[in-house]
Amino acid sequence: LVCLNCRRCEVSRCTVVRRGQRTALNWRLEKLSGDAKGSTAPKAPAASTGPASWGPGMLWIPSELQRPEMMPDDTSGEAVQDATAEELGEHWGAHGVEWAWAHDGLRQNGWLHLRAEGALMCKWGRGRWRLLHAATPPLLLVTFNEVEHALRLEDASRGPPGFDMVSK
Repeated sequence: LVCLNCRRCEVSRCTVVRRGQRTALNWRLEKLSGDAKGSTAPKAPAASTGPASWGPGMLWIPSELQRPEMMPDDTSGEAVQDATAEELGEHWGAHGVEWAWAHDGLRQNGWLHLRAEGALMCKWGRGRWRLLHAATPPLLLVTFNEVEHALRLEDASRGPPGFDMVSK
């Protein structure tokens, strides 16, 4: 098996425990080692007997770990570039690439980081962004978790830079 948290190979062992009339299964997860009992190569999974209702694959796992494609890819060795002021345009570019997200408009509960070539990283995973030039200032369309959000830059005279989500 592959650990859903650390993505390393592991061995899953299940032992039946009986106490009087009661029966339970005791699951143990261990790192896969190259000892005499096993090899370092993972074994092919046994034929499925249907969906599991419990066991090591049924542990609660944070959303970010359930969808590895959403995690930042640091394995390429290349530094991920921030979006340039030119990519963000005159209005959005003046305020940078890192933005706080607040569902209630007051308390931050997320963040957006605008990357080069329309790439987006946010609290909820990877996504895409682009400018919609139909309005002035342009709307910033950010898409993550398969949902597109239209963000309108607030008037700078009202205080620190911010945005309103005008469509979801």
